[in-house]
Amino acid sequence: MESLSIDPETNTPISAAPGRMYTFLGCLGGGGGFTEEGAGGSVVQSILNVVFSISGGIAFLYLLYGSFTIATSQSDPEKLNYGRRLVSGAIIGLVFTLSSVLVVNFIASNVLRVPGFGGAP
Repeated sequence: MESLSIDPETNTPISAAPGRMYTFLGCLGGGGGFTEEGAGGSVVQSILNVVFSISGGIAFLYLLYGSFTIATSQSDPEKLNYGRRLVSGAIIGLVFTLSSVLVVNFIASNVLRVPGFGGAP
């Protein structure tokens, strides 16, 4: 909770480390200050990493839940079909998440050449 600390002398929030900024996701930033080239790309990449990680985690949990539903269906056709739909939806979600990560990284680093994003020069 360092981002909520207030300096009692100046009544302002404490400053983040050089080149970083406090956000609702934590302390984010690139290698240099936010006035330098590529700092925005680093922040956006950090936010996208969180979003893609959460969506991939949710898809993986649905895969586990669908597998559990299939394993405990006891040959009930409705539960078996429900489990199959969960598993196929989770696999489609994982493929969608992985492909969106690849597309965003490719576009940002190779096509648009956003500095500080991925491995862009």
